[in-house]
Amino acid sequence: MTRAKILNISALALGIVLIFVWNLRHYRQPSSPLPEQADLISVLPGATRFEPHLEPVDYYQGFFPDGRPAGVAFVTSRIPPRIAGFTSEISILVGMTPAGSISRLEVLHHQETPSYFRMVLDSGLLPSFLGVDLKSGFPELDAVSGATISSQAIIQDLETSARAVAEKVYGYKVPDSSISPKRKFPYLEPFLVILLFLSIPVSRRLSRFRWARFLPFILGFFIIGLYLDSPLSLNHIVNLLSLHPPAFYAQPGLFLLLLLALVSSFFFGNIYCSSLCPFGAVLELGTRLFPKRIRVAPGDIKKASALRSLLLFLVIAGIFGCGLNILAQLEPYPYLFAPAKSSLLWLYITLTILFSLVFRRFWCRIFCPTGAFLDLLARPGKKLEARSRKPGDDKNTINPSESNPVQGG
Repeated sequence: MTRAKILNISALALGIVLIFVWNLRHYRQPSSPLPEQADLISVLPGATRFEPHLEPVDYYQGFFPDGRPAGVAFVTSRIPPRIAGFTSEISILVGMTPAGSISRLEVLHHQETPSYFRMVLDSGLLPSFLGVDLKSGFPELDAVSGATISSQAIIQDLETSARAVAEKVYGYKVPDSSISPKRKFPYLEPFLVILLFLSIPVSRRLSRFRWARFLPFILGFFIIGLYLDSPLSLNHIVNLLSLHPPAFYAQPGLFLLLLLALVSSFFFGNIYCSSLCPFGAVLELGTRLFPKRIRVAPGDIKKASALRSLLLFLVIAGIFGCGLNILAQLEPYPYLFAPAKSSLLWLYITLTILFSLVFRRFWCRIFCPTGAFLDLLARPGKKLEARSRKPGDDKNTINPSESNPVQGG
């Protein structure tokens, strides 16, 4: 056994151990945590005493030092009905004054995709609830584009829980409001994803036509990138490894996309990166517009691609070993399809694309940790295929690694 193989096996084993220990440590962590004294004080400033009321509506009544009521505090996820975001419920601690207005908000716990939840926080959605007089009703708020599922869940959960508490504690009749509509035709998404994967064998059947090879890429760009707005990324891989995959009822298209990408990688090789990735479609378009590029020997590419495996291990170790969740946001392509980008993100995306003009699929071959994860899943399937292949089958069998532009020369 070579030294490189020993290092790869050791890194894989250590990564599995870190993931197992992290999940074991968080297994009993409640999804709807109880607020601590400091949390209650933060949403009801000046209050020094709190009385819990757990039935039939879960809330805490706060009092000033002189005994006057300071208001009530409640956790949205602890008040029915249960409203899940992208992966699970989002726990927000809310402070409400005796006059029936929302005073403070604090996110206690969530398991949403970090980059998308950051979009929600940066959008100013939560501050738009501050000062809302419940007797007058809630303002009409739009979901955050690019983080629709999480933002819709927050809007619905805040409105329903605040209405329940205001009516129970203070007797206020809160007018009904027009909650932002959900995405139209959500259950059309699985059929589009299935169509997307079926386009791969169709394009191979039509391989005599030059345009046929780009059919899955084109569909991937529009379906995954623009319609679903969810290119597979480290965020999704981390959610999966932490046992929090996307909920099917919340985002059925992404759920099926992730499932099919994982299963197909095991049996057919990493066809997501080679044929469907919307960012890969952009890079492939760039190489067609600028055909002159650096030629690199396949052996050198194979050596350089070891960086992807190293980067994947460092990310897994950083997130599950050190709690550095920000590492799940280092890939450029999720931001390409996000509606709002800072100048720094634009620079990051632009440089990645420019490098790929002179070095084909530069990011995909050398750095992409998501591609490294899918390639890792593809290895057992390739070994099984190689063992079961008969001597005369090679001429009639398509080797995914040979047709994969991530691995090819």
